[in-house]
Amino acid sequence: MLPAVRQRERVMIDFDYDLDEIVQMEGKGTVSLRTALIHMPDRVSPLSVLWRNAGKTPAFFDAEQIQALLDQHRPDLEARQP
Repeated sequence: MLPAVRQRERVMIDFDYDLDEIVQMEGKGTVSLRTALIHMPDRVSPLSVLWRNAGKTPAFFDAEQIQALLDQHRPDLEARQP
């Protein structure tokens, strides 16, 4: 019998966002979403949060949403890193 392999559940990105929108990132301050994702560690902490401007839904991106955004945009983000 093979050991069970736990797969990360995929979070659906069912909200509007723009990689150039401004977010608040702890330790970096006000940056674009693109910049925040570039500076995220390979393993997103369960406590990671990116706060959005007032009036945006959702009001913040939680760790699962951040990971989903990273998974979707990783090739583009890596290509833009110096």
